[in-house]
Amino acid sequence: LWGYLVGTFCGLAAGLSPMIKMFREDLSAMNHFMAAHGLPSQTRFRMREYVHQTLPLRQIAVERRLLDNLSPAMQAEVSYKINSLWIEHVWYLNHLHLSNAAEHPGLRIELASRLSPFIFPPGEFCPTGFMYIIQRGSALWAGKMLRADADSMGRKSVWGDDVVLETAPTLQLEFPALAATYLHVFTIEGKTINDVIRKFPEVVPHIARTCQRWIMRRALVREAERRSFEHGSAFRGRLRPIYAKELIRPDSTAHDMRASLAGSFSKGGLNLR
Repeated sequence: LWGYLVGTFCGLAAGLSPMIKMFREDLSAMNHFMAAHGLPSQTRFRMREYVHQTLPLRQIAVERRLLDNLSPAMQAEVSYKINSLWIEHVWYLNHLHLSNAAEHPGLRIELASRLSPFIFPPGEFCPTGFMYIIQRGSALWAGKMLRADADSMGRKSVWGDDVVLETAPTLQLEFPALAATYLHVFTIEGKTINDVIRKFPEVVPHIARTCQRWIMRRALVREAERRSFEHGSAFRGRLRPIYAKELIRPDSTAHDMRASLAGSFSKGGLNLR
């Protein structure tokens, strides 16, 4: 009986996927690390919880290694089929009315291949300068609760999409979002989006018109903010302006903290084997 049980458990262990084996090895190594450094129990719990949340990231890492074995064209095609749902949550990309868009969805394919997954634990800030698409969880941004269960336009699951306002950076909303739960997101840097758009001349006029209308609306609001705050009254009940940033005295400590977060985030954050 004992030999039978040992054989059964060995068979189950051998049948585990390589990803699960690697996950368990990393978790065991982390337990030894935490014990060796005498970390508090609360910190250990949070670290273990975060590692368990990274299982989807490990699956994505495995899938990307598989895609690396395909040709560049096939990699782009498969990436688009997997991530096109998330790209379409960005309203100005979802409204591209190009005559050849169905035959040559180059912009969406390129952007889909550039999406990077990331996970933020509750209470952590998401640095600015990136566009975020929520896959799972919720975040507090600009006084609004953003969730993955957005409407068909994705208006409640995307923020940072104004990174395309490259010609008017002062009109971008630089609010770092706060993760309310474990927040699973796809991210793409603002510079990357603008560089990809410039690679597709047929798309540039549409994006340019969208940005012009966007800039005009925000510029009007900025002027209204200036006049209201100069007269000592709040604009639309706001305690501080959001576009007339020259009226705000920056908090150097908060600015340095956001810069540090952005630096660590841009380096990849989590190192997955």
